[in-house]
Amino acid sequence: MEDSAATTSSDGRRDEAPTSGDWEGRIGRGFRLARVALDVLCSDRRLLLLPMASALCALLALLATATLARRLHGESDAVRVIAPVWIAAYAISFITIFFNVALAHVVVRRWRGEPARIADGVGAAGARVTAIAGWAILTTTVGLLLQLIERLTLGVSQIVLGIFADVAWSVASFFVVPVLVVERRGPVGALRRSGQVVRERWAEGLAGVTPIALATLIVLLPLFGLVFIGLVLYVTGLTAPGLLAMAGGVVAIAAVWIVSGAVTQVFTLAVFQHATGGPCFEGFPAADLERPRDGSPKRWLRKLRVR
Repeated sequence: MEDSAATTSSDGRRDEAPTSGDWEGRIGRGFRLARVALDVLCSDRRLLLLPMASALCALLALLATATLARRLHGESDAVRVIAPVWIAAYAISFITIFFNVALAHVVVRRWRGEPARIADGVGAAGARVTAIAGWAILTTTVGLLLQLIERLTLGVSQIVLGIFADVAWSVASFFVVPVLVVERRGPVGALRRSGQVVRERWAEGLAGVTPIALATLIVLLPLFGLVFIGLVLYVTGLTAPGLLAMAGGVVAIAAVWIVSGAVTQVFTLAVFQHATGGPCFEGFPAADLERPRDGSPKRWLRKLRVR
């Protein structure tokens, strides 16, 4: 008897749906791959200077945008609200992508056996500033439009459709930064290439990002609790302990967020390099990088194309 969970693809091939055991194995492989990505960063902690600079510059951009919003107080709602929000989102996107490109450049050059400094990564990102700016405009505009659709639509089905579109966009753009660095394509070409690689390596990317997100959440929860405790202490009159707890919690949250983003970027680069036949850190288990090919994507993911 044939398995009822099996499906037939458009080219006539019969695909088996992943079982729960398959997914448990993928998540386990994802944890191992994420751990190796963390080891890559730990081998040279100076690499964390790039995401730290990204966080600092993003904060400065946010403060500058807030100042701009205050000066637009007398303008119309469209100018006073929409413009600062888009500018802030664009500035943060541009800064984040810029430093992610710098980090990916340094890492991929070292995987090739070439010497690379932090300054080399920043210089490479500067040379790709036009493509980075274009991708930042595209991802900011699409992201804000999707958020707007989710908030303006009424009914459960429309909300679910908006969330689905948001997830689909995130999945389609998963490999854009590695494409910008390794293949040096433009924004639209990078998105197309990313969608192509996602369709081939969908399980691998999901299996790796999921444990990174879970581990980040597990670490962040007590830190948010520390900030809340500090707020309670401050409100009840214990000013110094309250401020100390809140400041420590905020700094720790920022540090965890920075490390998590860097680990995700290194992992994504390793997946892309392996998928396209490029060199990657020898610590990444070849078996774990290959096994996710066993799964088959859902129908909507097979049809994920950027024209």
